Amino acid sequence: MDYRNLSSADIRRLKRELEGFYNARMVLMWCAIGAMITAIAFLGLGVHYISINPFMAAVCFTFIPLSIGAGITLFILRSALFNKRIRNRETLLDKAAEYQKGNQ
Repeated sequence: MDYRNLSSADIRRLKRELEGFYNARMVLMWCAIGAMITAIAFLGLGVHYISINPFMAAVCFTFIPLSIGAGITLFILRSALFNKRIRNRETLLDKAAEYQKGNQ
């Protein structure tokens, strides 16, 4: 899409898309933080169950690396899925704004 051919409706659409990408990226960040908090909770449960029920402690300690891996994966996906799209649309909107100022 060329910035010289953007209408005001296109600019509004791009801004809505940009806002949606920011919101989706924020959701992935909070999911990743939730996965890290889950790992801490499993650590606490595992420490609690060590003397009471060793099997439950083993289960909790098994889920700790899985939760940490999920959190790291979500952080990576957050960057990989949205950073380039956001940067492209921001650049396009900036160029369109400069072009429209120059033509007025």
